[in-house]
Amino acid sequence: MFDKQKRLYFIILLILVIVFFVIYSLFTIFVTIPESRNFSGHKIFSWPDAMANNFFIENFIQNNNFNSQVPLNVPLHDIIHPRSTNIYDNDIVPMGFLGILIIYGWLAKIIFNNLIIYNFFTPLFAVLGVLSFTGVVRIIFESKKVATITAILLFTLAPFAYYSSLEMLPNVLFLSLLFIGLYLILKKYYNKYSIYYILLGSFFVGLSFITRPVEFSWVSIIFLVLAIAYGRESNIP
Repeated sequence: MFDKQKRLYFIILLILVIVFFVIYSLFTIFVTIPESRNFSGHKIFSWPDAMANNFFIENFIQNNNFNSQVPLNVPLHDIIHPRSTNIYDNDIVPMGFLGILIIYGWLAKIIFNNLIIYNFFTPLFAVLGVLSFTGVVRIIFESKKVATITAILLFTLAPFAYYSSLEMLPNVLFLSLLFIGLYLILKKYYNKYSIYYILLGSFFVGLSFITRPVEFSWVSIIFLVLAIAYGRESNIP
């Protein structure tokens, strides 16, 4: 009976992951990519941050760097300064959200090396984030049923679903990296290799910080409170 119940929850989660990955990808499939063909592959986004992130990621995939040379900025004294970017030595450089540029850029370049597949990274990280948060809930409440209900609620949460469909914004990536890191850190209580889970989890939390540095303060406070509350219970071999 227990094995059947465990298998049922696994199947439900698997179906949810597949279904919502497809749902989150629909905007990219039916809007972003088709519209880019009308502009010779140039993608148009409604968010300046998304436009800038896409530009720098494509520049990294093609040229191995994030800065873009603008020779006209020399005689024009850096007057060419698009929104959501910065100017350094007359070049256009990223202004923020370095995490999404580094993660998406390297994944696209090393694993896939093309300019299309990285548009599906946000839906992918969205479902991974939900799975990780589900794991956190399962560890805390020790209930697969509660964890499965949590997954359904998070998958269908309107703001989360909305931002999961906007592939070049860092919001969902930040949350997903944070959830993955928190899940790995919590897993140390159930594994003899706890120090490695802590290090790997801390690495993902660090990635979440460089993805949205503005969130550092409140996330650090949460981890500090958790460390004070549960630090004495930890037993790292």
